[in-house]
Amino acid sequence: FKTRESNGLILFNAGRERDFIAVELVSGHIHYVFDLGDGPVRIRDSSRSRLNDGKWHAVSIGRPAPKRHTLAVDDHVNAMTSQGSNENLDLDGILYV
Repeated sequence: FKTRESNGLILFNAGRERDFIAVELVSGHIHYVFDLGDGPVRIRDSSRSRLNDGKWHAVSIGRPAPKRHTLAVDDHVNAMTSQGSNENLDLDGILYV
């Protein structure tokens, strides 16, 4: 993505219950937010500078294991393990990109 905007929604999808996934730009930083049914979890990029600099940036989210989640921005990866009991991301809505 490339932008000069500080805030914006990049990707969003939700299910009928509480489950959702979102990638958003908040104050110039990428946030990967999801809820598997145990409450929302947020992973923020580790960049020291804001990403709304008008330059191209690569963003990738991943789920290499049922409770493991990753956010990669320009080859810098942040990973976390979700603590809740739910492992499924139940989505049935429209994917907004």
